[in-house]
Amino acid sequence: MNIGIDLKHKGTSVPVSWCLGKEELNKLVESQGEAYLLLLVAPLDSGHEGYFKEARYFVPVQKKMEYVDFCTPGKHRIFSTVVWGNRCKNLKKSFMEKGSNGAYSRSFYNPYDDKLVEGDFNACGFGIRSFEVDFPKEAFAKEPPAWEKKWVNLFWGGKSADQCHYRKKRIFAYSFQLVFFPPILLAIELASWVIISALLLFGIKGIGFRKILHPFSEPFSSIWDETKGSVFGEHLPLRLLPSIFLGSCVTTWVICRIFGFQIVGFKSIWEAIIIGGAATGAAVVASGLIVISYYGLIKAINKIRNALISEERRERKIRLKILLEEERIKKIQERLQAEYALLACDGNFSASLKNLPPEKRTIHLSYKNLKSRMCKSFAR
Repeated sequence: MNIGIDLKHKGTSVPVSWCLGKEELNKLVESQGEAYLLLLVAPLDSGHEGYFKEARYFVPVQKKMEYVDFCTPGKHRIFSTVVWGNRCKNLKKSFMEKGSNGAYSRSFYNPYDDKLVEGDFNACGFGIRSFEVDFPKEAFAKEPPAWEKKWVNLFWGGKSADQCHYRKKRIFAYSFQLVFFPPILLAIELASWVIISALLLFGIKGIGFRKILHPFSEPFSSIWDETKGSVFGEHLPLRLLPSIFLGSCVTTWVICRIFGFQIVGFKSIWEAIIIGGAATGAAVVASGLIVISYYGLIKAINKIRNALISEERRERKIRLKILLEEERIKKIQERLQAEYALLACDGNFSASLKNLPPEKRTIHLSYKNLKSRMCKSFAR
């Protein structure tokens, strides 16, 4: 497998193209299944941050090209391999799944010693191809002014991924945000004062007031995260809990009595529970018996039908089934040979959209090509 990248492309999303040798193409045709290209883009010398700046792609190998996003300048290493068969579905989940911190859940690359943990990455024996690229800092978008970024990201938080993402937030910031900012600010401040006042009434110590000074950057939990009990004593909340629980139970019972059980005709809660439970159980049992009877009847019919078929007819049916399966496999292989023929390395290899065969210049790739020129990423 040969793989190349076009670093002359203007933008931070650059095309990566690949082609396969004759032996590799024959293996894919024989497999009769879908094949995928795994791409892993890892920044070098990034330490712990490498886990958050790593990019991965799981692409159908027939696409022949994909656009790879770079989020940081400097040297990167790109790993690639081809996988196919039933393992692809499980591998995609383990390869692409991310955790709550934004990093990939499973590590295939160690940024500290620049080593690839092969394991399932080299799942199907094509081997791993790797090469280094030095991505220029000049390719990234220029950072907006600090004062504007603060206003644009006021409700969104975090950093914009690229120029298009920033433009969307910017349109909102200079239109709807100007209208809704005062009432939202007032609502946040009012809610903060209500929570603080309630905590003060119970004499809670260690109340946080940062939410009032920083209404958008601080969460509501900052008000009570550092509380240290009550000035009235540690046992006051414990005395209040039974009363709160008893009051909630009485209120719930009254609401159910008035608005629930009288409407459907039940005279008591226990009557509703017994009759409702019995009816539900009967419906479940009846449904189960119907399903079991249906499958049992189908199975009995199949047994009777097979017993009535003569031995000669049975053999003829088996041979016909084998011939149909062979014909199906032959058609699949012919279709795959036609599809994979466009992936063959023919000596004219270039990672450029205009050099792709017309069949491979899809709308998706054309859109990514246009977006890569208009939506440059901001360097992280």
